[in-house]
Amino acid sequence: MKKLYSQELLAHARAPRHATVPTEPTATASLKNPLCGDEIEVGICIADGVFQEVGYTVEACAICVASASVMAQELRGQPVEAFEREFAALSQVTAGEHMPASDLRVFATLADFPSRRPCALLPWQALERALHVKAPTAVHVPTKPAPATEAASLPARCPWQTVQTFRAAGHGVAVATLVWVEGSSPCPLGSRMVVSTSGEFWGSVSGGCVEAAVVRSALEILASNEPQASRVETFAIANSQAGEVGLACGGRIGVHIARAPEHHAIQELLYMQTHGGGVRVVPLAGGEPRLLGRTQLADNHGPLMQLAGRVLEQGPQLFEQEGDAWFLEPVCPPPALVLVGATHIAQVLARLATELGFAPVVVDPRPALANRRRFPHARLVVDRPQRCLAQLIDERAAVLMLSHDPKLDDPALHVALNSPAFYVGALGSRKTQRARLERLRAAGLPPEALHRLRGPAGLPIGGKGAAEIALSMLAEVVATRRAAPGLPTVAAVVLAAGMSKRAGSKNKLLHPVAGEPMIRRVVRTVLAAGVDPCYVVVGHGAEDIRRALEQLPVSFVDNPKFAEGMGTSIAAGVGALSNQVDAALIVLGDMPKLRAEDLERLCAAHAASTRHLIIAPEAGQGANRRLGNPVLWPRRYFAELAALAGDTGAKRLLQQAVGAVLRVPIDHEGVLFDVDRLPDGAQAG
Repeated sequence: MKKLYSQELLAHARAPRHATVPTEPTATASLKNPLCGDEIEVGICIADGVFQEVGYTVEACAICVASASVMAQELRGQPVEAFEREFAALSQVTAGEHMPASDLRVFATLADFPSRRPCALLPWQALERALHVKAPTAVHVPTKPAPATEAASLPARCPWQTVQTFRAAGHGVAVATLVWVEGSSPCPLGSRMVVSTSGEFWGSVSGGCVEAAVVRSALEILASNEPQASRVETFAIANSQAGEVGLACGGRIGVHIARAPEHHAIQELLYMQTHGGGVRVVPLAGGEPRLLGRTQLADNHGPLMQLAGRVLEQGPQLFEQEGDAWFLEPVCPPPALVLVGATHIAQVLARLATELGFAPVVVDPRPALANRRRFPHARLVVDRPQRCLAQLIDERAAVLMLSHDPKLDDPALHVALNSPAFYVGALGSRKTQRARLERLRAAGLPPEALHRLRGPAGLPIGGKGAAEIALSMLAEVVATRRAAPGLPTVAAVVLAAGMSKRAGSKNKLLHPVAGEPMIRRVVRTVLAAGVDPCYVVVGHGAEDIRRALEQLPVSFVDNPKFAEGMGTSIAAGVGALSNQVDAALIVLGDMPKLRAEDLERLCAAHAASTRHLIIAPEAGQGANRRLGNPVLWPRRYFAELAALAGDTGAKRLLQQAVGAVLRVPIDHEGVLFDVDRLPDGAQAG
């Protein structure tokens, strides 16, 4: 890898010459680069058209210090006209075009590090300011923040509107696009920055670590006279060459930088975005991007067109062939966030959603709530949700029920849970959610639809007030959309298929405990702990178990091999779990002393950092302390659990995985107590 700093350059930086502003200067000027913070003050004394003294004070990087030192040495004793010649030579050296017979040659290495060229130019631009002449080939570097523009208030999904806003203010505009990623990058492919000649920029391509360098490159392109000028800049992880732009997250990225499309091209793009969608194909070697509508994509001739046909579903992609490269990106409207209920939380959600690239849609039949004053940036649908919701939802949409009124939420849920929406959630407590599920089940919604409902909606961040609750909800929506690994979904598998021969002539799971059947008490405890979905495996006395659990939001799994033992019930229950389930809490149906708070503690232990571990409760006193039930099994063990047979249960797997078991201390005997024998007529509690 080429080095940023040569020994000669570092020598100038470590022992700079003339590093003092003259006491009685003819002129002075200060300049600060807002992109990196470099700052310099230059003072000159001129007599008879000759630089008698050139001095400076500087707080900047080694390149800027070295450049100031060389500038002072080269210009001292020279006529003022020499400034333009020397500055032009420096600009050529840093671009790799010229090697002068002077100390300016130490900056030739910057030809391989274009993002650092403005550091070398800064002292010369300060001197140009002192002289009040136009620098011949200087790249414009803003000296103060540009005045605020309308772009600051634009939604985060509108780079093209930002281009139009900058142009309306009289600025030239460049667009930078993230076109490839190797390793880690905080921004997805297609992320953009918009840069104006004022130095103001919008957007991000790396999360902050290379933005300043991208702005500098964009300003260089805008300063050139080539209307089709473009380049692809590569940024790699920082190394021992201090000061080189790098990605602290450990990846490499490619950023395509070019002049922004003309007005007519942007209008065509925005029209396509709202009328059917398509794909934008950008040639990275230069040239005009192409827009391909859906009808054109149907003609899949050639590998480029075939890839373009998949981009709408798969997202942005890079295509390379025979030394050429194209970046393909979908052109389609932003995903909808449909908010049923024009509440205060909906107001916050609408604002946040816009910033995160969603298009908020508020549905409420009450015009006093659903109005433009309360929702200035959202689409308003003043109608009953059951009449309009189906037309608003596609597979890219998320839906949130916020009215807290069953008359609005329940009809909307009937539509949303049978729609292709990737997320459906509802506001409310766990108690509210249980009542809601019971109403929906009674109204005929099948278990597979009910299991899609996220409730209470939102990540458990302990939020208080509308803003924090809205934040938790939107975080869960984004995590679901991105399939975030930090969001484990735990399902309960309650074993209720056994014959309980040792408990007497009656099924022990039906014995009353505090006035209700034992199995109902156990399942209610699981539901009270917020474990959802809940599957109950039935076999022996299946109909009686189903009747005992009437009106509870559970799904039943039939185990025709129940007589062979517990292993078959575990296999049947785990085999019924969907791909969205991250872990299974396997609960014995004959443990009536279980407490909801202990089950919550087990589930809370299953986090992003422990998702590969088996979670088991540990209780008892002293030497009698031991593992109990239920046990939470991560998905990595599902195949082995689904292969169990006979009456061995999962105990053997637990013993074999001793190094992968996280023991959670529990101070209650409920996790150790199960009903083995129970004479007829006895009470289990």
